[in-house]
Amino acid sequence: ILISMTSLRTHNISKTILVGTSTGLDHISVEHLKYASLRLAPLLAICFTSCFIHGFLPDSLMTVLLVPVVKDKAGKVGSSDNYRPIALANTLSKVVEAILLSRFCNLIGSTENQFGFKSNHGTDMCIFALK
Repeated sequence: ILISMTSLRTHNISKTILVGTSTGLDHISVEHLKYASLRLAPLLAICFTSCFIHGFLPDSLMTVLLVPVVKDKAGKVGSSDNYRPIALANTLSKVVEAILLSRFCNLIGSTENQFGFKSNHGTDMCIFALK
């Protein structure tokens, strides 16, 4: 399936990404894209369409910044068991992910037993599946 991007579609997708999230290694914030979206959208559309046509994404879009976050502040801060990693993706890779998700969301199904990472569902809803 060929994905061809228009500047309007790129502009609309860049508006859907949550504001206030941390930047990745590119140091481009979501606010940068939102406020410059009308000027950047045609350029990003050309860039993303080219990436999709050639089946290639630059390594810089695939690289994440891993940040350790303390699980329990009252616990042992010096213990590695008290940390969990979070991955901070680049803002442009978030746009690429949103483009792919909007394009393939209807084609990718999930089972009725999936509750996490699903719209209008929560992990606590699985209790209703028990008989």
